Amino acid sequence: VAVEEAVCAWDAGMARDARLAWLGEKVCNGLQALPAAFDRLLEEPGSRELLLKLVDNEMDGTNPTVLFYATQMEETYARLLAGKLVAPEPEPELEPEPEPAQADGTAAAGGTGGEAAADGAAEAGAPAEGAGEGGEGMASVAVAGEGEAPEPGAAYGAADAVASEPPPPPAKREPPALLPSELLQLHACVPSALPDAACKGGLVYFTLMVNEPIEPAADAADLDAAMNIALDHGVITGGSLSVLEQVVDEVYVPLLSAPRSGAEGAGGAFGGGQSEFVSNVQKFGSQIAHAIQQLTGDVRLNVPHMEITDPATAAADEELVAVLELSLEEWTPAIAAALEAQMKKTPVGNGPLAEIEFWRSRSAALSTLCEQLNTPNCRRMVEVLERCDSQLLPGFHFQFGELEKRYVEAKDNVKFLTTLERHFKNITHGSLLQIIDTLPSLMSALRMVWVISRHYKEDHRMEPLMARIAWEIANTVSGMVHVRSLFRDNLSAAIKLITEAKAVLDKWETAYMEMRARIEDSGRDNRWEFDRQKLFSRTRYMSARCADLLTVAEMLRDMRSMLGPELTAVTGNAAGITEVTVRVEAAVAPLELVPFDLFDRRYSTSWETALAKFRDNVANIEEMVKHFMDDSFLKLRTAEDTYNLLQKFKEIQDSNAAGQKLMESKSMDILQQYHVEIETVHALFKQHQQAPPACKNQPPVAGAINWAHALFLRIRRTIACIKPMGELESTEAGQAVSKKFVAVSKEIRKYEQRLFEEWSAGVNARAMALLKAPIFVAELDGQEVLPDEATVALGRGAAIKVNFHSDLSVLVRESKYLDRMGFAVPETALNVTLQEAKYHGYVESLHAMLAAYNEVLGSLSPVELELLASCITQMRASLDKGFTLLNWNSLSIPEFTDSCMKSIARFTAVVKTVAKNAGIIGGVVSAIGSAELVRAPNQDGEMPELSELYDDAEKHRQSQIEELVRQYHQIGPLLVKVEEVVVNTNTGASPALAAYYAHWERELFAALNKMVTKALARMLELLSPREALTSSDAAGAARPPIFRVSAILIAPEVVVSPPLAEVNKLLSKLVRSIVESTRSFVRWMHGSCLETPPQPLGDDDEPVIFSYFSDVSVNPEVRGLAAITIRAFERTFGRVNKQLDQYRKYDQLWKVDKAQHLAKFEQKAPTCVMFDSRLQSYSKVVDDARAMEAELEVDFMRISVRPLLESIEYHARSWIGGITKLMNDMTRTGLVEMHELIVEYGGSLERQPDTLEDLKFILNLVADIAARNMDIELQYTELEERYRTLRMYGYDVPEDEANMVDGIRANWESLCWKAKVRDRSLSAVKKEFTLVTSAQVSEFQKEVVEMHQDFAQRGPGAAGVELDEGLELVTKYTAALAQKLKQREELGTAQKLFNLPIQSYPELSEMEATLRDLTAIYDTYRDMRDARAEWSSTLWSELDIGMLERGMEEYEGRLRRMLKEQKALRPYRKAEEVVTGFTQSLPLISLLKNEALRPRHWTTLMDKTGIHFDMDPRKFSLGQLFEMNLDRFEPEINEIVSSAVKELNIERGIREIANTWKAMEFVVVKYFKGTQERGLVLRSTDEISQTLEDQAMNLSSMMSSKFVTPFVSETSKWEKAMSTISEVIEVWMKVQSKWMYLEAIFIGSEDIRLQLPEEAKRFDRIHTSFKKIMDETFKKANVLEACTADGRLDALATLFSQLEACQKSLSDYLETKRTAFPRFYFLSDDELLQILGTSDPTAVQEHMLKLFDNTAALTFDRSGSKVLGMVSSEKESFSFNTVRLTEGAVETWLSGIEAEMLETLHRVMKEATFTYPKTDRIEWLKNELGMVVNTGAQIWWTFEVNDVFDKVRKGDKMGMKNFAAKNQAQLNDLIVAIRDPGLSKTATKRINTLVIIDVHARDIIDKFVRDSVLDEREFAWESQLRFYWDRAANDVLIRQCSGQFLFGYEYQGLNGRLVITPL
Repeated sequence: VAVEEAVCAWDAGMARDARLAWLGEKVCNGLQALPAAFDRLLEEPGSRELLLKLVDNEMDGTNPTVLFYATQMEETYARLLAGKLVAPEPEPELEPEPEPAQADGTAAAGGTGGEAAADGAAEAGAPAEGAGEGGEGMASVAVAGEGEAPEPGAAYGAADAVASEPPPPPAKREPPALLPSELLQLHACVPSALPDAACKGGLVYFTLMVNEPIEPAADAADLDAAMNIALDHGVITGGSLSVLEQVVDEVYVPLLSAPRSGAEGAGGAFGGGQSEFVSNVQKFGSQIAHAIQQLTGDVRLNVPHMEITDPATAAADEELVAVLELSLEEWTPAIAAALEAQMKKTPVGNGPLAEIEFWRSRSAALSTLCEQLNTPNCRRMVEVLERCDSQLLPGFHFQFGELEKRYVEAKDNVKFLTTLERHFKNITHGSLLQIIDTLPSLMSALRMVWVISRHYKEDHRMEPLMARIAWEIANTVSGMVHVRSLFRDNLSAAIKLITEAKAVLDKWETAYMEMRARIEDSGRDNRWEFDRQKLFSRTRYMSARCADLLTVAEMLRDMRSMLGPELTAVTGNAAGITEVTVRVEAAVAPLELVPFDLFDRRYSTSWETALAKFRDNVANIEEMVKHFMDDSFLKLRTAEDTYNLLQKFKEIQDSNAAGQKLMESKSMDILQQYHVEIETVHALFKQHQQAPPACKNQPPVAGAINWAHALFLRIRRTIACIKPMGELESTEAGQAVSKKFVAVSKEIRKYEQRLFEEWSAGVNARAMALLKAPIFVAELDGQEVLPDEATVALGRGAAIKVNFHSDLSVLVRESKYLDRMGFAVPETALNVTLQEAKYHGYVESLHAMLAAYNEVLGSLSPVELELLASCITQMRASLDKGFTLLNWNSLSIPEFTDSCMKSIARFTAVVKTVAKNAGIIGGVVSAIGSAELVRAPNQDGEMPELSELYDDAEKHRQSQIEELVRQYHQIGPLLVKVEEVVVNTNTGASPALAAYYAHWERELFAALNKMVTKALARMLELLSPREALTSSDAAGAARPPIFRVSAILIAPEVVVSPPLAEVNKLLSKLVRSIVESTRSFVRWMHGSCLETPPQPLGDDDEPVIFSYFSDVSVNPEVRGLAAITIRAFERTFGRVNKQLDQYRKYDQLWKVDKAQHLAKFEQKAPTCVMFDSRLQSYSKVVDDARAMEAELEVDFMRISVRPLLESIEYHARSWIGGITKLMNDMTRTGLVEMHELIVEYGGSLERQPDTLEDLKFILNLVADIAARNMDIELQYTELEERYRTLRMYGYDVPEDEANMVDGIRANWESLCWKAKVRDRSLSAVKKEFTLVTSAQVSEFQKEVVEMHQDFAQRGPGAAGVELDEGLELVTKYTAALAQKLKQREELGTAQKLFNLPIQSYPELSEMEATLRDLTAIYDTYRDMRDARAEWSSTLWSELDIGMLERGMEEYEGRLRRMLKEQKALRPYRKAEEVVTGFTQSLPLISLLKNEALRPRHWTTLMDKTGIHFDMDPRKFSLGQLFEMNLDRFEPEINEIVSSAVKELNIERGIREIANTWKAMEFVVVKYFKGTQERGLVLRSTDEISQTLEDQAMNLSSMMSSKFVTPFVSETSKWEKAMSTISEVIEVWMKVQSKWMYLEAIFIGSEDIRLQLPEEAKRFDRIHTSFKKIMDETFKKANVLEACTADGRLDALATLFSQLEACQKSLSDYLETKRTAFPRFYFLSDDELLQILGTSDPTAVQEHMLKLFDNTAALTFDRSGSKVLGMVSSEKESFSFNTVRLTEGAVETWLSGIEAEMLETLHRVMKEATFTYPKTDRIEWLKNELGMVVNTGAQIWWTFEVNDVFDKVRKGDKMGMKNFAAKNQAQLNDLIVAIRDPGLSKTATKRINTLVIIDVHARDIIDKFVRDSVLDEREFAWESQLRFYWDRAANDVLIRQCSGQFLFGYEYQGLNGRLVITPL
């Protein structure tokens, strides 16, 4: 039930991505978790984001993966989540306490016998704790009762045994059981963050397999399919290694080993390496299994945790030897058991791989034991026992020897079998062809194993292995050849499979026999004399069966081939052939369904029987096929089909004699059938020759002729087929058939000729009459109109038709068909037919023209028809010629059509312009009418607040209005464009368009009214009370509110935020703003489309703006909607206040002072009932607040009362918290006191009564417990009830208090019961204690005195005691003193119990104090001695001098910190001397530990000290150094160490240099020129050079040191090497740089090589040498080796000098080219060489911008041999006057290009200058080049200014002002033109530049007007840059002041121009 509820919650409440739900379902199924667990996972921080990153493909990595795992929750938390917490149980009623039984077993007074008996039974059956002691006590009491006095304390145990346990506490109700899935908590992480603990349990993984996000899908099935495709997922359970092993062995190996078909089978995903890949996968699986076995281990020996360093010393330790023997006793049987277990095992499986796994498993199992026993520690343990001559060793050695023997055997076998494993895997998993290829090599490998292996060289070992191989081969073949499906698939594949299978089986025996023969021939190895019956009997039998299967497959293939689709096509009898085919397939079925394994020789007889039956069935089927053929001939319908059947059957049964006989017998039947067919055709001809059936789309005459000819062809085709038959001419029947055929053919031919002659007689006259008809005809009301009246009829709506008669089309079709049939068509008809394409073109073009005409007129609305009436009249006038003047013989029809099309096109352009503008205007009007000024808030997100709603609504309304106003302002210019097109004016107030203006103004007014009413209606809909909605309102009561407000508590009032008054204000403002939106739409002036300007009223009043507001606002519909809307939301506010009254009834919660109220309540000492009453009332308030809806919906408002409810709940909970805290504080004290009392009493009762005082104390305690029992019960009952109440109201009781109160009842009852038991047990006699204690005190006094005397004379502080001896004495006396002190304490306690005087022992106190001081001294000495001993064993190579120093500092500190009394003792001085002496030797040891010391330094030291020792680091220890007394040789040691340190620095420096150059290598990379590899080069050597400099300085400083003597030769060698490296690298890099530069020239450019042949040859030699050096360096890239190679420096220096010579020759060559064409100086050497190095002229293209000012490219022809013009970077282009050839040197033809550019631009400039005044200025600049436009405009401006000066001089005073107005008009024209959307980019750039020039020109003229500059001699004019066309020079002349110069004609393109500023 819990699972079902959880699933329902999953389905109903989950609001998340469906993709996550899919993941959750898979995770919960895989980990057996509940859906709620996945929900909790998504709530964890980061988990949802992680999963979304996975499905959205936002994680890093190639295949991102997420893992899920589960952990166990704490049970209480799980119960809380599952809702299975147990409610508190009511307390059980108290039962009367039973009286305890008496010691003698009788019932206590006042108790019944039954109760006593029950108690006794309980005692007997369930003794209390310590029942063992109790039992012994009872036995003692029984013995004492017979006459002996019991021992002290014996009676106590007896009494305890009689008492019984306290009654068990009342049973609690068991909580409901939790499902395992309810305890699971899910977690998600990436693989790198997976915790270790998670690897032990189950894991679910998801891996994204696609490189794109997973799109959500609405359909669950689509989502499931998409997720399964995109995500690879699965479950991993148990240990990861085990799972990996199972996946590899059980999934991937079978999957990869399975045979594949088609392309995959031929190679599949692995190509030819599939077998090797599968083998590697299997090997990997074996390694995993081996690793698991090594980790788990079948047997683990129990090795003691001890470290034995010296076996000799350990052998003397008897305790250690005993431990080792005990371990050895365990090892021996463990080894024997392991060996026995391994020897019992046999290979699992029959194949050879099982043999390998068997030995591998044994090797792994035994290696674990061997590795454990061969560890150094175990060997030393055995050595210890050998030194002790342990009796257990023989047995151990025997078993260990067996173990090693078997282990070596297993390891050896694994080694040899591993060489065969690859072959075995090929046999097991490979294809049949692979097995065939494997067998020879397998035999060779088996021979090698036979010869070398110690195990498999025996026949009885090798023969089973061979048998396993034979079994595996047979099993593999049996697994591949499945007879049940063998013949159902492709038979060719089946035959191939069977053939390969038989070859494998035969190859096995052949390979064996060949290898056996080779072994015998060699005569060196033992012969193979294995049992061939075991090896080959099964394979031989299987080979025979494969031969049978091959015969069956070949027979079946032949049958299927004969009965295939070819025979079906011949006979047409698919059902009959299917029946035979079914019989064929049925014949195979018995073989496929044999109930036995055909490869099992036990069933050989059964197989032979089945095979014989198959052969019989095949014979029957062949007979059936023969009869089928005979029947088929009888069913054929025509002679042709019969003949074809015979021919095809002859092809099928080519070698069948029966088929030949059938061919001969059916020939006469074919002739008879053909005679019948001729008669049938003749009858059809006679029947239909008067009304022949014609084919579709054929004309009548040609169709009839074609029909007759088809009949003739029908009989002719058959006779042509059967003519090769000899019977047609050799028999009478054949000759009769031939005569009949000739007669019918002649009759048909006469019929065809007659039809043609009748048609050709009248065709010419009819054709001429039809061609003279006019091309157009007008139709009005279905009647044709006379040509003269056509124009008038068109005005009345007549339609125009193309007058091409249908008879002309028929005539043309007849002529075409008849001509194709070979008839001589008359000339006129033939001419018309030949002109069919022309007439068709005429008709099509006329139809297209009329379609365009009708289309353009049909597209006009009535208002547009009225607008364009004059244009329509002009267009129709162009069509008039088609009704009168033109017929189909006219030659001007194309010109007429073109003329009409142009007229229609002009009209269409006007219509399109009007329609385009009208469409735009209509779109604006539609947009205004459909605008949504009010929209409902978005319900997808959070409900907006009022202010947000208002801001959003206003923002939306204003954005809508701004957009609409922007569009509205476009209407006027659009109507002006219409005016320009229609009446060629642009005033915006044309009378011809007045009606058109009015039309759109009405449309706009209607749209604005619609917009406002729609918005008000929408506002009313959103703000209306719900009950005001009609039943037809689709939203109904389900319509959501549009904004939210909050009800909050502002004590002491409940209010709405924001206040309702503000809500009213904002909503009213929204309503008004809707109507006022129309103020933005300004009205047009009457009869125009121009907006009315603001009308001023006065100086202080704002001007009046005439808008649509004044008209829209008085619309009754608008006013009514606005008023209704405002009244609607005002009614809602009353409902809001009414709803809030339900929360104001809780106002006492916050109005009452809580602290004061609780204080008064506390003073009343309230009972638990009073507390509960108060808490219950406040809890009800909390429940009520929780039950209330968090949000109220009042009409259009959503009131969030959650803050108010939270405030109410907070105040109620605050009261509950205050009351429960008060209750807990008042209760806690009593609980703690009672608990402590019970604990104290319980602890006291447990005390053992060893003394009389203890007994007395216990008796008093028991009496006190009994007296307080009733009061305590009342107290803890009250406490329990109070804490139950606290828990019920959710108070968090501290855990310690909860534990105390839960156990207080049981603890007290248990305590009372124990007290009663103790009371009965304390009745024994106490007198014995007094006498015994007195005697013990006296004896102890004597012992103390004797011990004190001995301590003073022979103790550790006595004179003459050495430190080591004193250590032993301290231990001895410490133990003795502790014993005496313990004895003293026990006697003192006994004296107090029996009221005896207390005895003092001053000697003990004195000894204790002295021994404590001595112990501190001796402990210090002992620790130091032990540390020194430990240090002495430290090898010198492993010494840590810091450890010695820190240790001695500690011991010195311990001595210094001792007290004065301790320092006065004798041992202190001795210990101080030892510590001080050792400390003084540490500095010298530290010096000698310096790593700089070498053997030569130690030799020097031994020479100076005269002490020699072995410096072997494995033997030299610190103890040997301690014995040298180094403090005697301190100066010598200091000198030697100092020298060693200096020498070490030099040694390190040299070693660092050597290591650096040993690792330093050149980085050799491939050098590419473009995409072509040119050779190898060195990468930058800066790092190498820097290293050279640094190390050269280091060597210099080393050589100057006095300590360099041992290294002089080595430092000199490195100085010379680094000098050589530096020189070589410097020259090398120069050579490389030169080579890289010149290589591209001499190697990559054939042209350069031809022009510089000597330099090319020289460079070839350089190139060869340099490549050789680089190839050597690439192979050996070490810097040192490469630079110090023999002759390397000289070779590089020679190359450099030769490269310099090549460079000089090349530079001289380039200088000659630059001299010839100076523009080449603008190019670098590389760029120039790029041009010169190729014969392709187009190579200059990429450098044109550098050679010419703004020429991006030249225009070449297709061949590239001619230059046609230039193109600028702005894509402007011009063509040369004369085409220039790219012949000769590049500098030559480029000079020609330069000259042609100047000449062409001069011509273009001259022509443009002279056409300027004759052409429209805008059109002129569109057609001319940019530089020409700029210069030509300035030439004419200069001319016009001079002309103005002449006019002024002649008396025209207004000339300059008029010219200024002209300049402004020209500038305005440019501004209008640049706004044309159809303007090209180049024209736009020309206009932009010309605008800048014109602005400057206008400013100059304005200045002239302003300054009255009226003479051309004034400086204001002379200082301007002026352009003139000088006729004498025939060129442009530029003047300024006194300077003048000619125009340059360098092509500028469209460079543009900056603003022109004054000089």
